[in-house]
Amino acid sequence: MTPLLELLQMGKVHEARQQASARLLIQPNDPEALLALARIAAADADVEGADKLLQRAEAAGHTAETRLTRACLDAARQDHSRAVEGFRKILAEQPERCDALFGLASALAYQDQYSQALPLLEKLTALAPEEARYHYHLGRNYLELQRLEEAVDSLSRALTEDPHHVDSYLILSRTLHRAGQIQDAQEILEMGVKLMPRQAHLSNELSNLRLQRGDVTSLPHRSKAAGLARVRSKLQAALELINGS
Repeated sequence: MTPLLELLQMGKVHEARQQASARLLIQPNDPEALLALARIAAADADVEGADKLLQRAEAAGHTAETRLTRACLDAARQDHSRAVEGFRKILAEQPERCDALFGLASALAYQDQYSQALPLLEKLTALAPEEARYHYHLGRNYLELQRLEEAVDSLSRALTEDPHHVDSYLILSRTLHRAGQIQDAQEILEMGVKLMPRQAHLSNELSNLRLQRGDVTSLPHRSKAAGLARVRSKLQAALELINGS
């Protein structure tokens, strides 16, 4: 992966955009700069602009990076069958490429093919166990397959890797609430709000939860003890770090 694309992989979008734009002023057909800007445009939902940039990059030759970007654009257009085909071609050559694995899993999930997406997400969490978003999406996939025990453990793992992963708080709390574990659902949100007091989504979710009542089939106790004990410990450590600073 080239330096500009590595910046994007690290989430440094502003820096990548600035560097890519500066390089295009010097070399208007710089393939790496065009690819970086194409991916940024796609992330901003500017599919048409991304496609124009990608076509210019493709004019210099097709590479794994251009093929990956093309598959991502197909997914953005909701042409998921074509996206699946594109990601699979990349993985045939690079079977452990995380961005292609994630793209393929996401495209399959959009087509409700959760059983096919599952082994891809499990592989991702094994290849990059420190990536909270992979554990989060694995948890979401388990939920779609009605595997609540594994879902709670995966969502809890996402929070142990990144205590600021807002979506994991929301989905984990809703899962626990739906399964009748209302006190645990509230406790998870309360810890999230303490850690991020200005996070409106968490505050609103906690307020709504306090107004709700419900009772359905309980979640297996063993999973609750294993997953939630781990995340409670991690979140408590994060809170102590903040309070001590």
